[in-house]
Amino acid sequence: MEKTEVHVLRRKIYARKRLAKKIIKKMPRQNNIRKKLSTIPFSKKAIKLLNISNSFWSFKENAIISGVYVGAILTCLPLPIVDIPLAILFCWIFKGNLSVSIGLLFLVNPLTSAPVLVGSYKIGDMLLRFFGAENTFYYQGAISLVIGGVVVGLFISLLFHIIIKIIHFEYRYLKEKCKKIENCD
Repeated sequence: MEKTEVHVLRRKIYARKRLAKKIIKKMPRQNNIRKKLSTIPFSKKAIKLLNISNSFWSFKENAIISGVYVGAILTCLPLPIVDIPLAILFCWIFKGNLSVSIGLLFLVNPLTSAPVLVGSYKIGDMLLRFFGAENTFYYQGAISLVIGGVVVGLFISLLFHIIIKIIHFEYRYLKEKCKKIENCD
């Protein structure tokens, strides 16, 4: 009976590993990005920047969570041209995974960006009115869009953070349970 439990637990663990490997295979690799950047003129500085931090390519839990926070917050802000350079900068500062961050930036395509930005604006405007900000600013719309984008981005990244923690906890639990059962034999 115990050997079948171990077998079932091992199958669950290996299924998780296979799923993670499938996801990682689809993500951009460090060498591919370097090759693509080397074809662009004046890109030697960008290649040097990508060599600075090892956390850009790390799939440890902290690097992934930092990349999720950077990507989710920048996704909800109206920064169409400078979002990827900002993602590189913030991933370097917060030691986040660059692949996860840029992947989240590409999730919001032109069809879904309008509802995200409108929702961010409404939440930012509601927050400004709640805290008593008057409508005298010339850039009131931009301020409420940025504040709402940060709030919505933090909420989305918090949801992803919880999901990552649950998946990681389940994986550790299965692995420990498998080890305990094997030691009892």
